[in-house]
Order: sequence, then C-alpha cells, then structure tokens
Amino acid sequence: MQKRDKLYHKYRRNKNPRTHEQYKASRNNITKMIKETKKEYFKNIIKSNIKNNKKLWQTINIYNNKNQKQEKMYPTEIINQNQDIVQDPKKIADIFNEHYSTIGSRMAREICEQSTAPDNFVTDNYLVNSMVLFPVTKNEIITIIKTLKNDTTPGKDCITVKLLKESAAVIAEPIMHLINLIFIQGYCPKHFKLAVVKPIYKKGLKDQVINYRPISLISNLAKVFEKTLKTRLVNYINKFKILSPFQYGFRPKLSTNDAIAELTKHIYNAIDKSKKCAAVFVDLAKAFDTVCHKRLLLKLESVGIRGTTNSLFQSYLEERLQTVEIKGQLSNTKKVSFGVPQGTVVSPLLFDIYIDGLLRLNLEGKIFAFADDQVFFTEGDTWHEVENNIKTSLSKIIKWLDMNLLSINPDKTVYVPFSNYNTGLPAHTQIEIPIACRNTTIKISSAKSAYYLGITIDSHLKWDVQIQNVNRKLRSLIYLFKQTCQIVDFHTAIMVYYGLVQSILYYGILAWGGAYGITMRPLEITQKRILKIICKVPIRYPTENIFKLSGALSIKDLFYKCSLNYIITKNIGNLQQHNYDTRFVRENQVVLPKMLKTKGQSYFIYVGQKIFNIVPTHLKNIKQKEKFNNKIKKWLLQANIQELL
Repeated sequence: MQKRDKLYHKYRRNKNPRTHEQYKASRNNITKMIKETKKEYFKNIIKSNIKNNKKLWQTINIYNNKNQKQEKMYPTEIINQNQDIVQDPKKIADIFNEHYSTIGSRMAREICEQSTAPDNFVTDNYLVNSMVLFPVTKNEIITIIKTLKNDTTPGKDCITVKLLKESAAVIAEPIMHLINLIFIQGYCPKHFKLAVVKPIYKKGLKDQVINYRPISLISNLAKVFEKTLKTRLVNYINKFKILSPFQYGFRPKLSTNDAIAELTKHIYNAIDKSKKCAAVFVDLAKAFDTVCHKRLLLKLESVGIRGTTNSLFQSYLEERLQTVEIKGQLSNTKKVSFGVPQGTVVSPLLFDIYIDGLLRLNLEGKIFAFADDQVFFTEGDTWHEVENNIKTSLSKIIKWLDMNLLSINPDKTVYVPFSNYNTGLPAHTQIEIPIACRNTTIKISSAKSAYYLGITIDSHLKWDVQIQNVNRKLRSLIYLFKQTCQIVDFHTAIMVYYGLVQSILYYGILAWGGAYGITMRPLEITQKRILKIICKVPIRYPTENIFKLSGALSIKDLFYKCSLNYIITKNIGNLQQHNYDTRFVRENQVVLPKMLKTKGQSYFIYVGQKIFNIVPTHLKNIKQKEKFNNKIKKWLLQANIQELL
C-alpha cells in the first residue's frame, strides 16, 4: 500500500504515463489481494462455526455488509401545537408523551358512542365456565427466562436478559413466589406497568409527532410474568373456543398464511360459480390505542374471566404509566387510560377478545381478521346486490365499532370487486355508507388491488403485481448469493437459500402459486438464476436438471406441496364421502369438486386434491409430519407432476 501511494504521488508530480500504469497495476494488485484475503478469512471463520447457525449467519451478514443495523431516526426537533420549533430533548420527550398518552381518549371523544349498556357490546355467549390461574412452577420460570432474547432492551429498571439468565437458578424461586402471589391476590405491581417509550421515525415530515411510531419497553421481569399469564389465557381460550374461527391473529397454529388462504378460497369459489363478489379491506384507526378498559373488562367477564382473575386484568390495565426517552432524556411520567399496553405479549389476545363480537355480527357476508386487519367479503347474483350487502353490513360494522369506541379510517379503507374480466366489474367506483348517529355518510372507494397481510390481491386474481413484488425481492438477492457462494460450500449455500429465498416464495403461495405460467415466468427465471449460482453451473445449464442437482423445489412444486399439506392439515375432501364403495374410496382418493372455470382449476384446494389423488399410497400412510414432508419433497423432485396431472 505504501508503494502504491508513493507511485500515486509520483504520478501527481510528474504526470508520467508510465508511472500512471505502474500505479494502476499496483492498485489493482492490492485490491485483488484484499478480496482474496477477505474470502480466505471468512472461509476459515465459517469452517470453525459450521455447526453454529447463529455465528454462521452473523459471518455471512458481515461479509455481505448486512450486519449494520439500520440507523433509527430519533427526533431532533419537533413543531408543537403553537407551531413553534422545539429542539430541547426533554421538551420534545414531553410533547411525545402527551401525544401518546392521550391519543386513545382523544379519539374516543370523537366517536359517536351509541350506548353504554353492557348488553350492546359484550359477547353474546355468556359462558358459565371460569378461568383459573394455576400456580407457576420453578421450572416454568426457568424455561421462560431461557426463551427471552438476549438483545432485548431492558425497561427503566435496567435489568438485562443476560443478568436474568445468569442468575436464573437463584432467582427463579423468588419470581415464582411473586407471580403466584399476584395470581392469588389479583393485583399487578406498579413496577410491571411502567413503560419507556422510544419514538422511531416512520415516514413523512420529521418534525411532526404523528410521523413517529412508539416502541414500548417494559421490564424483563414483567415479561416473565406476562408470559405465564399468556400461557394460561391461551389454554383457556382454546379449551372453550372463546374466539371466532375467523380470527387468525396471535393464535396457536394459525398465521397470516391461513387468513390469506381462507379469504382467497371464498373469492375463487365465488368466481367459479359466476357469482359477483367483493372484499372490503377495513382499516381501523389506532385500534390498539382506543380500546376502552371498562368495556374490555365486561367482555372478559362475559367469556368466563371473572372474580380474582378479572381483578388481576383490571389491575393490569389500570394506572399504567409511561415515559418517553429522547437522547437519554426522560419525559415526565403520565398515566394511560385507554388502549391495551404496547410491547406486551398479553395485549394482542386481549384485543382479540375485545373485537371478537365484530366477527359474530349477523352480516351479509363474512369477516376475516388478523387482529386489527379486517376484511369483509360478500357475494351475490348481481352487483347491485353486492353493493347493498356492503352498505348494510358496513353500517352494522361501523355501528358496532362506535359502540366499542373504535373507528374506521375511510381514506385507507377500500373495496375490491372480483371478476375474471374487466367487462365483469361493476360500473360504480364508490359506495356511500350512511352513518345514522353522525347524520353523515362515509365514502368507500373501489380499487383494482389491495395490500393485505403482506400480499397484493388484484381484482382478476392474476397476481401479476404480487409476483412482480416477490421477483423484485429475489432479484435483490442475486448479488448476495454471488458473493456468499465464494466463501461457503454447497450445503451452507443451500441453507442460506432456504432461509432467504424459499421463505419469501413460501409466504402466501397458496394464494398466488396457481397464477398463469406467463405471469410466473420472470419469477421462475430469477429462482433458477440463484440456484445456478449456488450450484456453480453455467447460466445455460439445462433448467430441468437444476432442481434435482440443488434438491430445491421449483415454485410450482412448492405450490403443489403447500396445497397438499393444506388439505391434509385441514382435512379437506374427507375420504368417507359415500355410504357405498366407489373407485375413489377404494384407491384412497378424494372425489374432485367440479370447477367450472379455468381459474378455478388453479385454486389451491382443487390442486391439492388432485395432487393427493396421484400421491403413491405408501406415502399417504406415513403418519410423521416431518418424514411425510421429506418423502413428498423427494417424490416431487423425481416425478413430472405436469404430465401426471
């Protein structure tokens, strides 16, 4: 490097072309040496950590300059209500705390409250069963402490997860005693109800309070307590089936994939039957912040959470305190009288119970929910009928929301009509929903597509926008794989592929995986390009062999596998369809539903049943889920499914 620098300065002095060539040769040689040394360095680290996945991923991220955490934008100046610019961190913190602590009560005052009578907003089914808080054990406390993430930021008490883990054997018993006392007395300590809030910039003008997202930090000891409470609440909810089956948020064995699959299932069925159908994607404004504590406690009582347990939840919700931190400066502490606590594991379940009544309304259609992400789906014989269904049902929905001090955001709420062709779509572009108590109307605009739980659903179910978005994500990984494959072996590269590529392909594939081949082609090309980089074969290597060589499934095969798993898991197409012998029953097959349109034949349940019928019998008889998936994957790699179908 010193030689290179001397040549450079010499060239700057005399401008000799020969010196310039010597400098460039030296510079290029050093660049090459650095690259080779860097590769060798990271290869050695990976070899020594080949069985440590965490270290392995850290090394790969550092090598690809992905280890740097995104710089969080903290406010440096804020415009207050008087339009003055405030730069003092303490004053900025006070402004944020005033905004966050009062947002729920302010929005509640703006809502037209229909009634305060409990019968109008509690769940219809008043359960006679009661939730019991079983005592906590020492082993349970130790297990929970072990599951806490090491990099979790501590609350105001500064007790770190590392400290809890190192002292778990000593402190588990006192914590167990403390939590059992909380369960017996129905009282939540004030220390567990204090949150430190850090505003993180989202988008828009940086001097506006509304453009920052609050991140709440609670005590790690409070997290241990909440996890024990959550376990008992989940068990009670599942045992007595408290929540609607169409609520997919924060529930065991349910995910966003299930919510997406259920919605698209209804759309495909309606289109195949030549029905007119539409989905209203409802955006709730600050839903978690505007939950009314009194109403929530009444709802909890109605589902059997009563007595001491209800008192505990009342103590948990009331007298909650928060302070905002800006650049190490803390605001004055304020009480929060509305909303479920942010940054806790119990709050999402409480919100599910709070909003459960909405999913049980008698509507002209169905609501599918993932916490506060709501979709109302309806169908009819004519577009006029669909429009009336939307008007009638949304009026009921808005009335229910008003009674529960929740509000709809009309600017972000859209409805998407579905049809095979443009000529089949309705002429109207807006639907006006009358709001009786406000003596006004809300206008809901139509859209050609909507973004729901991470995927874009378009009005023709072509999935072109969704596939373009997925393809864009994968193309951004091509360079990463070019770099990574220089320092890792084939098996490690495939592991990275499953972690980065297949996880993206898997998400929502039940919905968009049946798209037409011409729409899917760009995404398939990108997938093959990445696999060729991993396998270190030429770009013109036969694509039909690349999947067998890599052991990875193509997008179509991944769609087939997910569709097959869905119908088996959900027990769709039960074999006992007749009370007499048929060829399908004898051959352990299902009778396929009649799909009248080509689009219906790409529907994941129809495809899954077709795949089930051609799966060899010895594979169907495998009971272990992991073994079954491995065998099905090998079968898909070897068989030409397109010909079999």
